[in-house]
Amino acid sequence: RYAILVGIIWFACIVGLGLWLKLAVHSGAS
Repeated sequence: RYAILVGIIWFACIVGLGLWLKLAVHSGAS
């Protein structure tokens, strides 16, 4: 039960971080 919740939170964090990083790279280093 908890493992699934933690997994979903981790997945959301990683996806969000990746999206934010991509956005930051596109707007900054380009």
